[in-house]
Amino acid sequence: MAKKDQPNSVTLKGTLKSPGVYAAEGEMTINDLLFDFGGGPLSRPFKFAVWGGPQGVFVPQCKFGTKILKENTRGLERSIMAFDEGSCAVNAAYIFTLYNYQKNKSLRSLGKITAALGDIIACESKYTYEKFVALVAEADDEAKKFLLPLLTALEAFGDEFKEHCDMAFCRASVCESMFRSPCANACPAGVDLPGTIALMQKGKHVESVALGRNDNPFLLTCGRICEDLPCQKHCQRQIVDKPVYSRSLHKYGGAKAAEQAGSLEKALDYPALRPKKKTDKKVAVVGAGPAGLTAAYFLARYGHQVTVFERRAVPGGMMRVGIPDYRLPVEVLNAEVNHIASLGVEIKYNQEWGKDFDLKALREQFDAVYVSIGAHKCFCLRIEGDENVLSGIDFLRQANLKEEVKPGKSVLVIGGGNVAIDVARVAWRLGSENITMVCREEADRMPATHEEIELAQEEGIKIINAVNPASIRQENGKYVVKMQKLKPRKLGALDWIWTEEYFDITVDTVIAAIGQFADTDLLTLNGLELAGRVLKADKYSFATSLPGVFGGGDCVLSPRTAVEAVGTGKKAADAIHQFLLPGAKTGFPSLRGLMNNYVGAYTSQSLPQQHSEIAKVKERRNFDESEKPYTDEQAKIEMQRCICSAKTGVRRMSK
Repeated sequence: MAKKDQPNSVTLKGTLKSPGVYAAEGEMTINDLLFDFGGGPLSRPFKFAVWGGPQGVFVPQCKFGTKILKENTRGLERSIMAFDEGSCAVNAAYIFTLYNYQKNKSLRSLGKITAALGDIIACESKYTYEKFVALVAEADDEAKKFLLPLLTALEAFGDEFKEHCDMAFCRASVCESMFRSPCANACPAGVDLPGTIALMQKGKHVESVALGRNDNPFLLTCGRICEDLPCQKHCQRQIVDKPVYSRSLHKYGGAKAAEQAGSLEKALDYPALRPKKKTDKKVAVVGAGPAGLTAAYFLARYGHQVTVFERRAVPGGMMRVGIPDYRLPVEVLNAEVNHIASLGVEIKYNQEWGKDFDLKALREQFDAVYVSIGAHKCFCLRIEGDENVLSGIDFLRQANLKEEVKPGKSVLVIGGGNVAIDVARVAWRLGSENITMVCREEADRMPATHEEIELAQEEGIKIINAVNPASIRQENGKYVVKMQKLKPRKLGALDWIWTEEYFDITVDTVIAAIGQFADTDLLTLNGLELAGRVLKADKYSFATSLPGVFGGGDCVLSPRTAVEAVGTGKKAADAIHQFLLPGAKTGFPSLRGLMNNYVGAYTSQSLPQQHSEIAKVKERRNFDESEKPYTDEQAKIEMQRCICSAKTGVRRMSK
């Protein structure tokens, strides 16, 4: 550690493990400084850093490879303040700007900008994003000397500023005036999580499910498959102990609602969710996945006539053909799809785009079209012998649709994400004994969730990290995969050094699950513009390059989680509704008023996070749901852990 007055010293502070003053070399990058000296982030990954103190520059995580000391031509303070993913770039920029104004109160334009930022964060501003940017541009030269943090934040996080100004939305759940509760704000579908928990505490499970499905028609499906839960990352309970496990609570609530109503179908048919009026507008939805069916659900509730065109014989998209039954029972998914259909949505199956219909015909027959074809194409390995590799998506689809699948006794799965985990666990259930997963990432950097990795290892699946397939050859009726060992370039680095160490793995079947993408050829053939490997659509209106045609889900986002696809379907439905009826109001009022706006009980005493019982390994070798619902006692404890069902609920959820 160095002293502050040494010329090569740099001060590290913020959300890192080892803040302090260190001796640094000019060739070191921000990444080097934060990981080699700072020890990495405290808990959540880094989002950005501010180099140079109060008059410094915002540096997004994607530019942490910058040799900041060597390129310090502005003579800035030699310090780095690290901010993690729980930080708001707009709020941070406001704090730095406010500090600079308090030191320089004679600068009127600096004061005006500071006040405008404060009003934006407090939801009291009349500035649109464009007006605010224009205000900043009008600042005099003297004020601009102190606006470097704001200017660089605007450059790096323009989307967040636009969301704050035009949508009153803070994606980091920091600016309290913009959200009802941190968890609801973080949920891509905006589910009123504290409200659902408060209703469950009162034993009103049918109402709880309805309140959740007011924002997410696949509430119970997501209660089983939601991954890397964004609501948990922002859960207020973390000030006491661990976050509330809302996913299992919604699974529990769904089971209890079915008991109260007599069946799940009856429980889902809540009167307040039905359309109140009808319009003469017609909308076509291409793809019956989570995004398409969600858009159809909300458009139907707005009163529009919706027809969904699905190329398969079953609905649900990747939720149906990509998620194994032991994680998501098909009965639950079908019940939620059937409820969407009961609102007047027509779903036409076995309708292949380009064969049974085309975009031109849909645009002539319907007032608007929503394209949500998902991402069902798989990336290839691009190595010698890769023609012998089965795609993970095809393998899961065949298994889910009960087609004949015989992976053999030994299987190699290439990939480190949740799809790869699903492939390996399905192969085990189909009778394979010797299953190995290989991936480039080290164990702590695998994309798959820790929970899924642990379950796979319990089932005897071997995972080999930091390797890459080099070639595949056939020998004696089996496949021999030559693996090359990798090692990370350095601590905190995301790239690898390819070593000269090799070894072979011999198996009956090789399955690759290394990523998916949309059928871009189909999109371009129908005149739609692309943005790389995805459909080009506006971030806010979801409008494509063709008038009246909108897009969402994985074909726009690239593969994401089901709840993120639901979120795009919900937002696209609002945009389409305004396109069809200019000036129309969007969104549906909270059902809390209808259900009486009470709050639930909670405790600030430390209570253990409840985990559902998982069937023993020997009982899992089938496709029955392996995770059991909470017991009543478990649910009671977990619900009492929710602080927001009592506190934040009183303050904002009634809005």
